[in-house]
Amino acid sequence: MKCVKFRASSGRHYSYLLLALAVLTWATDSWGAIRYVVTDLGSLGGASVATSINNLGQVVGNSEPGPGAGGSSSKGFVWTYSKGIQPLTGLGGDLSQAYDINDHGQIVGAAETNDFRLHAALWSLSGGVTDLNPAANRTSMAAAINNNGRAVLQVQTIGATGFEVGTSMFLWDAQNGHQDYGYLNGTEAIAWDINDSDSVALMWSAMGINTFTPYQWNPQFGLWFLTNQMLDSSYSGWPTNPIKGAVSTAINDDGFVAGSMYFQDLPGRWRAFSWTYTTWESNVRPLSHFTEIGTLGEESLAQGMNNERVVVGTSRLAPEEGQAHDAQGFDWHAFIFSGWDLQDLNDLLVPNDSDWLLLGASDINDQGQIVGWGINPQGEQHAYLLNPVPEPAGLLGIGLLVLPWLRRR
Repeated sequence: MKCVKFRASSGRHYSYLLLALAVLTWATDSWGAIRYVVTDLGSLGGASVATSINNLGQVVGNSEPGPGAGGSSSKGFVWTYSKGIQPLTGLGGDLSQAYDINDHGQIVGAAETNDFRLHAALWSLSGGVTDLNPAANRTSMAAAINNNGRAVLQVQTIGATGFEVGTSMFLWDAQNGHQDYGYLNGTEAIAWDINDSDSVALMWSAMGINTFTPYQWNPQFGLWFLTNQMLDSSYSGWPTNPIKGAVSTAINDDGFVAGSMYFQDLPGRWRAFSWTYTTWESNVRPLSHFTEIGTLGEESLAQGMNNERVVVGTSRLAPEEGQAHDAQGFDWHAFIFSGWDLQDLNDLLVPNDSDWLLLGASDINDQGQIVGWGINPQGEQHAYLLNPVPEPAGLLGIGLLVLPWLRRR
């Protein structure tokens, strides 16, 4: 390594060197300090919530109609940079709901029919809608769709006296149609997300047990309980309070899962978690690592996760004398968890956007863009999009230019 030479008698050169090192230190320390710029996605008249974002920055969500809109049911929407917010048509009824969008612009959710039943639905960016309901005696919703065009459905059966007990899991794609996996040998199997390998994050209830547990279903290995550590009261990583249940709500393409646990006696009770596995072999329970994400004060719920294992969600602040901690009267804030620290997304906004109050984060894509819902500067609850601010590499470049100049001196 070559050293920078300077005359000890030259205080000016020494000061230049200290300045260069200070610039390098500042730039290096600031390298990972990501901030976010807020884009208000608007609404269809009333309050709105964003539910999913794909890797192209296209967003879906749901909005209440405005006053005098001629209907009281929420409408699903899609938002793009070119067209802004656009409503999704229903299946004859007034209600539509959008939950997920893949990188091909396929959107899934649910829509009301003219006989007031809810059917799983598929939309394209061009506006066409397809009814995905598997049978006339079923109601359904599509929770997620992967980049292969395969959707995962939550389905209920309508019997002679009304809805039968339990929700079953279906997969659907254009080539194979519906694949019925039923209750997966339980009472209920409620699926929430699907990755590009067709692995599903779901919550599952065993026959005769009123507790939901977090599972991953894999087409090759079947149903896997994420870990038995969370139900072991002697496990030192968890509070001794009994866990009443948990749900898996997000899964990335590596098979890592995020979700939330429900503790019986803890304040707030809900705690977000992330789960990773180290081995995955047929007929062998995967060795895994289960991490409680933490809270911003009292409780937390995980909503989305990207392929970098970054988790987003919403967390309740700690109350002060029975009142909401937040000055505006809202006690839930959006959070981001990057593997070592849970942060309030409101603390990461650029100063120009600090008048926003981000209440929850629903999803994050592989570019680090985040969507959710919050209170805009006009006091309206709107869907938002967060874009990461570029890292401050400019000053690092200045520092690197100063050092060669000092060598020439």
